[in-house]
Amino acid sequence: LAAACLMASAVPFTFTFVKTIAQNTSGNLRDPSSALQDPNGTWHFWTDFMPGTVQPGWGAYLHHYQSPSIEGPWTFSDLAFEHDRNASAWGSYGSFSSSVIYDKDDGLWYIFYTATANTTYPTEQTCAQLVASSPSPYGPWQQLGPVATPTGQPPSWNQTWNARRLDSGRALIIGNKKYYYTKGVKDKSFAQEGAYQSVHSNSFAPPYAELRNNPIYPANASSDLAKDGYENCEFFPGPDNKMHVICSSHSGGGQPYFTCTSADCLSWERQGSVNTAPAGEPTPVYEGIPGDQSKVNYFIARTQAKVAGVNRLVIGLYQIHWNL
Repeated sequence: LAAACLMASAVPFTFTFVKTIAQNTSGNLRDPSSALQDPNGTWHFWTDFMPGTVQPGWGAYLHHYQSPSIEGPWTFSDLAFEHDRNASAWGSYGSFSSSVIYDKDDGLWYIFYTATANTTYPTEQTCAQLVASSPSPYGPWQQLGPVATPTGQPPSWNQTWNARRLDSGRALIIGNKKYYYTKGVKDKSFAQEGAYQSVHSNSFAPPYAELRNNPIYPANASSDLAKDGYENCEFFPGPDNKMHVICSSHSGGGQPYFTCTSADCLSWERQGSVNTAPAGEPTPVYEGIPGDQSKVNYFIARTQAKVAGVNRLVIGLYQIHWNL
């Protein structure tokens, strides 16, 4: 087992590779949702599937995998849904970077995902966050509409922190309240994290409203992030009773690492950086509902492996080791 290399002594954990848990002979897999259990104990995650040799996920499909245990065997279950047939609709070009959560209050599964449109993504590189629900992790999924859409205008796309794109969000229950944390992009690719909540009382159903004081951690607060920002943040509780946040940096030098300094995780303190390679943007495996009351002992992430003699992006399982 190869341990991930830490880039700052303040980071209190390491990762080790356990095994490959999902692969596809006809394409690449990347950017899985968190893995979580249904009420019957079966594990689930959703991941981007790109046919052929394509690796970027902008035009991906969401594939669903299931397993009786976190270490497998994992098997492909189903395609969550097809792309929208309306060329101007979000989701007509691609559906990817999903976040899934079970809401016991209304007995529904919610799948949040990033969506691109045929008429705008190829020219403007815009995307939005959508959500669908189902009483079962196997669907069928009812499309509920947008969670968050770009707030800016061409040609600059620099009016707001989320002017151009919103993608790679996470639905979580923090302090018994339901939040949706998501990346926002302005200009060409300057990324930061913000938060939204449903306008309905403590619900995951849309419509959603942006919370005040976004972005949560302004990228110019750290010199190494000020150039290109940070993105694709993951939230997980530690044995120190703190919420920890790992993001990805556009500026190199490892993945920015934070701890939450407020009960709602809407304030962060920078702790350093961590290099989780070969795990590409690892996503927590939640024992319990995703949020501050769960336990996290494993992560899943894209990595590389030969599949039928071809180099592919696959999904691997990683164990987290705390050094507290």
